[in-house]
Amino acid sequence: MLSALLVWSVDPYGALGHNSMGIYAESERQAKPAMLRAAAPKTILIGSSKVSYIDPGVLGPRAFNASFAAAMPEEIVNFLHHHVPRGSRVVIGLDSFMMNTLAYPLAPQTFAEEVSVFENLSYLFGLRPAGAAVMAAASHAMGASPALLPGGQRNPAERMARHNAMTGYDHAYWLNHVRTQYFTNFAYAPERVEALHTLRRMAEERDLTLHVFINPLSQPVRAVIDALPTAKDVQRFRADVQAALPGAVDLSMDPALADPALYFRFDPFHYLPSTGAKVLRKVMARPPVDTTQEPQIIQAPLGVVRGDDYPARGLGLTLNSADAVAEAARPQDSKIEADQ
Repeated sequence: MLSALLVWSVDPYGALGHNSMGIYAESERQAKPAMLRAAAPKTILIGSSKVSYIDPGVLGPRAFNASFAAAMPEEIVNFLHHHVPRGSRVVIGLDSFMMNTLAYPLAPQTFAEEVSVFENLSYLFGLRPAGAAVMAAASHAMGASPALLPGGQRNPAERMARHNAMTGYDHAYWLNHVRTQYFTNFAYAPERVEALHTLRRMAEERDLTLHVFINPLSQPVRAVIDALPTAKDVQRFRADVQAALPGAVDLSMDPALADPALYFRFDPFHYLPSTGAKVLRKVMARPPVDTTQEPQIIQAPLGVVRGDDYPARGLGLTLNSADAVAEAARPQDSKIEADQ
């Protein structure tokens, strides 16, 4: 009971709507929906941890970074479906590792439209939220900065301090991680190709202005991938994104963004927040995805499929069911307008 009272008072993930200390636990999947509702942004940025360190202010004064670690395409679809209102501007960063179901099994139902009584009880009485509440209270008392900033961005302070303390590069851990965890054993997911097509259909049906980009890769990471047989899957991913989302900006082979100096000195997989700002400026200088254009015919293991008829098999989504709820919860003066 005491732990439930602690969770209630601290609300470590912001799930109850009265967190006042800030989000100290990096539980982005739990925290981001409530943070987004409170922010009522004009623009939503979403992607994997690569994107999570970007200051959303680059996109305008009312932008929110909804990214979360290892965000999969079906999770992004699910998040937008349940939590992003009609007419929003959405900026999405994609990565080739997202297509690997051996590293990341399919997870279509991560986000719910409404939190059930059972989920609230699990939150109040769960061991993990209780631990997060203790950590948040202690961290706040010691004057530590939250893990997530109000705009949804991961707090980069600790990483930047480590980066700035180094004079050279130490890539060994992350290059091995990229090689062994992301790309050595690779099962390309046709369901995630379907999720990309579902994303285009959702954008058209819900009047979303959609900007999509493939994240850049540092030269050391590209060298690791190019030496593996799964390099062909990376090329396939690039083609599938362009086929499903006409106008997506492919930065994965951009030489101007391959310099290791643009990435953390200890982590060549994640780019610096300043690099993220450059990425967004490049993306936003291009037109949005043309959701009315007939997507290309592509070949996938499930057969030849086409744009508007592309089903959301395995994703468990009905695209229009959440619109009324999301629209009702949206302040009427917060419709998306293009930021200058």
